[in-house]
Amino acid sequence: MSGHNEEQMEAWLREHVRAVLPEPPVDEVDWPELRRRIALRAQPALARLRRSARTAAWWDYAARWARPVLPAAIAAAAALLLLLGRLERAVEPAAAAVATSATASERITVEAAIGAAPQDAETRILFVSADQDALLRAAVNGR
Repeated sequence: MSGHNEEQMEAWLREHVRAVLPEPPVDEVDWPELRRRIALRAQPALARLRRSARTAAWWDYAARWARPVLPAAIAAAAALLLLLGRLERAVEPAAAAVATSATASERITVEAAIGAAPQDAETRILFVSADQDALLRAAVNGR
């Protein structure tokens, strides 16, 4: 609609509304009381808007999820403990078999193999290089 048509429509509506309805009692209205009642009824809706407009921190999300997720987490932890207990019992016989196969006299350390504590060059060869010849030369030459 153009601006002229809107003005004509508003004038026509205003005329017909005034013809049907009486003049409002502007002087008889208790404006402070009206304001108080409007503010009182708007408080719950405004409080909801304030809560939703507030930016939530990470712990707010965690707190919302804690109640439904906590029982599931406890159940998963209990299942893991039971599984680890069974796994430990299954591994114990194999570990015992390995431990009994090598007696204390059969065990040998690096220091015993080369006759002394490894020097820097020997340590580098031992831990960095996979060159068996270099390790043997270091052990034989004593450096």
